[in-house]
Amino acid sequence: MARLEFEFYSTALARQVEISCVLPEPRAPYVSSATQAEPQDCRHVRPRPEDYRLSDVERRVPVLYLLHGYQGNRHSWLDHSRIEALAERHGFMAVMPSAENSLYLNSERGRAQYEDYIIYELPDLIEVSFRVARGRQNRFLAGNSMGGFGALRLGLLYPERYTAIAAFSPALMSDAEGRAAFYQSADYAAEISGRLPELETGVREDLDLWNLARNYRSRLASSDEEAVDIYLTCGESDPLFPLVDSYAAELQKIGLKHVYRAGTGAHIYSYWDLELGRFISQMKKWGRL
Repeated sequence: MARLEFEFYSTALARQVEISCVLPEPRAPYVSSATQAEPQDCRHVRPRPEDYRLSDVERRVPVLYLLHGYQGNRHSWLDHSRIEALAERHGFMAVMPSAENSLYLNSERGRAQYEDYIIYELPDLIEVSFRVARGRQNRFLAGNSMGGFGALRLGLLYPERYTAIAAFSPALMSDAEGRAAFYQSADYAAEISGRLPELETGVREDLDLWNLARNYRSRLASSDEEAVDIYLTCGESDPLFPLVDSYAAELQKIGLKHVYRAGTGAHIYSYWDLELGRFISQMKKWGRL
């Protein structure tokens, strides 16, 4: 498993940014270089280029874009989950960007375009920079809390860009009061997710996940496009559970295909780590991995 820290200039964010990645390495048979002069516990391996199978070297893996929550960063999933082991075991690349407390939105005041960054700039960069499988069928989007909100919202708005999305305990604020409470400051919320008059008067349409789900269901009914796979979960001890449970009921009511799991847990990484593993297993059932 290769763990990478990658820095580049982002046009969408107008600055240098860093991302964290984990990427499965081609496997070679273990070749011991131990000698009689080396203690048994000091053995190490020295794979040779010819030891690698050509199929492993040429294999292109799909990519999971994993979004952090409020006050998190690109290291959050690396520090608090088994993402490295899961990526190695199941053969996919994981990309973890930092998005500050942006809700993964384009700023109304034009300072940072995080929506464009996640939807277009980042996957396009990854697909030309690494030996990964390209296109919608090989891109997955997931996140926890604020990142869960981002994954749901972006997946429903841009289903042509990602084939599967997962929201772990998503922060489903859609109205002005919810955003202001989330940020603990109306001015900060206005800067991130809407102009202050808009914040005061109520719902910003493209933040209303109930409305986005209904619009996407109508879009599917009038086309033959393949639906994005949706995985939704929340722990029953999580303060967000009633809202997430209500959202799952709405998805069921409108007939939007999804997998929902109400688990035993709170708003913590130990729960999200378990659910990340379940999401990976579910993607295998869907035939995505």
